[in-house]
Amino acid sequence: MVNIKDPIVRKAIWETYNKKCFYCNEPISKYSTLQIEHIIAVAIPIKHPEEYETLKKELGLSADFDINDLINLVPSQNKCNRDKSDNILLTRTYHHYFSNTREKKNDIEVTIKSIREELKKFDKEMLAELVTLNEQNSEINNIKSFNIVEEIIDIWSEIPPSKNDILRYIVLERFNEVLHKKSVSEKELPTVKRFIEFFPNIVLNTNGSINLEIVDLLFPLIFAKKARKLIKKKLLPDIRKFYNSGYEDLEILKILYMCGDFGDVFKSIIKSVNENNLPFFGFVFNQFFSLIYDPEEKQKIITNRTKIVKDLTLKRNNLEAIENPSSEISTFISKLNDLIRNIMNLV
Repeated sequence: MVNIKDPIVRKAIWETYNKKCFYCNEPISKYSTLQIEHIIAVAIPIKHPEEYETLKKELGLSADFDINDLINLVPSQNKCNRDKSDNILLTRTYHHYFSNTREKKNDIEVTIKSIREELKKFDKEMLAELVTLNEQNSEINNIKSFNIVEEIIDIWSEIPPSKNDILRYIVLERFNEVLHKKSVSEKELPTVKRFIEFFPNIVLNTNGSINLEIVDLLFPLIFAKKARKLIKKKLLPDIRKFYNSGYEDLEILKILYMCGDFGDVFKSIIKSVNENNLPFFGFVFNQFFSLIYDPEEKQKIITNRTKIVKDLTLKRNNLEAIENPSSEISTFISKLNDLIRNIMNLV
């Protein structure tokens, strides 16, 4: 039995399966989108106890088989996890799945052990231990927000780049919580500045690609004006370079938008439709509703309403002309109609 909330366990499973979904074999490029899925769903022993006992016998599983055994845990895309749900599969399907996962179990255990041994080498291993234990250890709640950022940067500074990923997945959630600030005080600003200046050291993987998880950590700071100013000054050229190199990750697009690279919200909406980028469309669509609460921005929209509505209507009409539109296209059309209607109703 393992703790599936332990970042080390999750990282080991993810990497052992080559960062791909067990069911569809599509890449899971970001740890934040990883789901650890139970082949035999957690709900089956509870909802269908008799069928579960029969299933264990048919699959040659022990009577005390644990639902969190490593052979029952696989990385999954959200869609695959949702589609499979709590359904009982055919016995031959379970046989096929378990024949694969049994071969991986030892590799996962070796990876877990390797990561834990690496962690013991750090002078500041107590920090990693506290973050790993998370809610199981009340001491974690006594760490003062931005102090932990300093500690994490110190750790990353002390280890070679090839080892950065060891701590990456352990501190990720805590790092994100700490940095998600709508405002940054004068006291906190030096730490934020240090993080932004250190950012280039941790965003690049050893193969030259970028670590999108670390980009995700940067995005929440965009909403704090002082931090956004630092990001535009220190990091925007590198972020533009990532984007121009083909990294069209949602968080990169959000950062570029918030820093003014994509112009106003309506140009960005058209851009997201043209590129069939529904996640970014959803983000900039919501930005409209943020703007109208600002009297000055609202007045700008009203003043330019005729042109804005004309551009959005043209785009919507082009989409409506598509035969047999996909569900994504239908969503674009519906949201554009909502947007046009809301703009027309502004007073």
